[in-house]
Amino acid sequence: MIGSLGGIYHLHSKEALIELLKHDSNTTRAAVIRALGKQEEEGLVELITPHLVCKSRPVVRASVLALTDLGSEGESVVRENTHVVIKRIGYDRPSKKALIRLLSVSGVSKMPSVHQYFAKRIEKLGNEITQTRRGSSSSYSYWWRRRERRARQRLLEYIKMASTHLSPPYDVELLDSMRSVLKIERAPNQMTWALEGSELGKALRSRSLRSRFQQSILTSYR
Repeated sequence: MIGSLGGIYHLHSKEALIELLKHDSNTTRAAVIRALGKQEEEGLVELITPHLVCKSRPVVRASVLALTDLGSEGESVVRENTHVVIKRIGYDRPSKKALIRLLSVSGVSKMPSVHQYFAKRIEKLGNEITQTRRGSSSSYSYWWRRRERRARQRLLEYIKMASTHLSPPYDVELLDSMRSVLKIERAPNQMTWALEGSELGKALRSRSLRSRFQQSILTSYR
């Protein structure tokens, strides 16, 4: 019903949606925001902006999608609040579409705060993989292997997203976290394929070559 109202381009439909935005249910408000994004643009950016930093993930992801649908003014608001938004929806699978839309906003893919967020997620998942391996050697292994498999899948998703949607110059924390997980992974082929041909993959190779060169220089002086 709410989605249908969004498709009716009439003042009364817009007014009804604005009234529904006062509803207590986060699910309802999220649906209303998405429907409003289809309406005539006047006044909508200002109306939706406060919901961009809501504690409810459904409301935040709906706000990201609606505001980016509203053109440059909406994108500007999303860009200004990226450091808050990414912490709300960055780790939530149902929010993947909104996260990718966020990363597509001009300038966001280069932000240090975005790179650092990905670095922390990648590092955390790498640590989880290491911990599950230790657990599998000392207790019921099937449960631990399942946890490790899930962590690896999530890690691969983040690596694919980073290689596809983040732009240089890359933050040092991001490059370091990537190098760390590549070292601990027993079968790094999938990660290597995810990075193949990407700017992030090139940056990692370049940083690795510099590190080896510096190490060889230090060794020559010993």
